[in-house]
Amino acid sequence: MYLNCHSVYSLNYGVIKIEAMLQNAESLGVRRMALTDINNTSGCLDFIRLARNHGIKPVIGIDFRQNTEQLYTGLAKNNEGFKELNGFLSHYRTQHKEIPVQAPSLPNCFIIYPWKKDISIPLKENEYLGLRPADIAAFRLYGKKHLQSKLVVLAPATFKNKTDFNTHRLLRAIYHNTLLSKLPVTEQGNETDKMLPLTELMDLYAEFPEAIRNTDEILKECRVDFEFGKSKNKQFFNATKEEDIAMLEKLATEGLHYRYKNPDTVIIQRFKTEMETINTLGFTAYFLINWDIVRYAQERNFFYIGRGSGANSLIAYCLRITDVDPVELDLYFERFINSSRRNPPDFDIDFSHTDRDAIRQYIFDKYPGHAALVGSYNTFVNKSCIREIGK
Repeated sequence: MYLNCHSVYSLNYGVIKIEAMLQNAESLGVRRMALTDINNTSGCLDFIRLARNHGIKPVIGIDFRQNTEQLYTGLAKNNEGFKELNGFLSHYRTQHKEIPVQAPSLPNCFIIYPWKKDISIPLKENEYLGLRPADIAAFRLYGKKHLQSKLVVLAPATFKNKTDFNTHRLLRAIYHNTLLSKLPVTEQGNETDKMLPLTELMDLYAEFPEAIRNTDEILKECRVDFEFGKSKNKQFFNATKEEDIAMLEKLATEGLHYRYKNPDTVIIQRFKTEMETINTLGFTAYFLINWDIVRYAQERNFFYIGRGSGANSLIAYCLRITDVDPVELDLYFERFINSSRRNPPDFDIDFSHTDRDAIRQYIFDKYPGHAALVGSYNTFVNKSCIREIGK
């Protein structure tokens, strides 16, 4: 029955961590719920991965808002729907535009508008009206009977208790750079936005059986799945593994003679050992992709530096991904790649801020579906929290 739950990824608004939210939901008898953070989907992967540990079916979506005003909530029916929601949100966030008050056509999503007595939006087949607990009394007076077939239960779940609400108010005050005493009520959530026990919520909406039925059907129909723990990296640089191996050996051999005029037996043996390890562990394409990136940089006369544990590789040195001689400096290749390592290695390649956009665009154009930007969040816990307060 929960279509509108918020976690800490509702930035400057939510206060509950994903794991804590799921534990709370499980204790209240919840078996299906939707994570709909405000203008954000960063918590969705963790939510899907962890929900099954608590016997909960995860549904994911986005709570689209202008400031604190809820415009509508989008729920992904499937993976394509999740892509549609992210594409729609990304367009407006990257263009720094206001999110429109009416949702576009998102055929693989459910759209839920919060009910208001003056609402006049014509509803499509996949669109519904969400009745919040605080609006039940008003709906009795002003709600139109024919709209009941489009009603769903929209009970926002943002807090567990009074402490959470107080923390939320602090976040809102920090966000607006104002005193708690001057924080407008319109810029904060409602203290009643808590996850109620399932039986209590059902009793609250007992007079609206269609809303309960519609909500249940939506939660049943939505299913987004991801493969966790499986590499999504591009498997081959060329058409086959054999072509990749031949190409890497050719390029690396040419680079060996470029780097060393007269390579001795130590260098030759290390070259062979590294090559065998790279090919056996399936990292041939990975080296070729990084070679391709620096090759493009060289063509454009972009300055770059390859650093990190990748500098321990003689093959990387021969491919000119790095400029550090690992033999001369006695650097161990096994620190970069070894048979006991589970995670794939990573090259750290730095480019000037003037060239970064061009490199990034080349990567996305050359490797569509296999390239992504990575971000991180500062959660302000322990020492970092104290440090930021001190600032």
